[in-house]
Amino acid sequence: ESTKSRPTKYSNFEIEAKMKQLQRARVPRVVEVAEQLVEHQLLPAIWFIFSRKQCDTGVTFLDQMTLTNVAEQDAIRTAIDALRVRSPETMREDMVEPLIRGMASHHAGLLPAWK
Repeated sequence: ESTKSRPTKYSNFEIEAKMKQLQRARVPRVVEVAEQLVEHQLLPAIWFIFSRKQCDTGVTFLDQMTLTNVAEQDAIRTAIDALRVRSPETMREDMVEPLIRGMASHHAGLLPAWK
């Protein structure tokens, strides 16, 4: 039996890339987690994502989900309309609809009034 290492047909880079791909495959998707939180009545909830861009992207993955009832949606719209008048420069128009449906991202890149 030889003690020499066998040559591999994959480079270290390819092996590392495959390992990362396998790790990502084991992480539940945003929609799956949100559905579980709803099903098990675990809302409200905060989900930590360690990237500003991914925080915002995570909200867009939930575009088919609504977590608020009609009364809550009306109250949110009223608050957004007031903010729009009082401080229009703080508006994140791309995040208004998700907010009305009960979801929002929150990270250091947001203006304090929007938070």
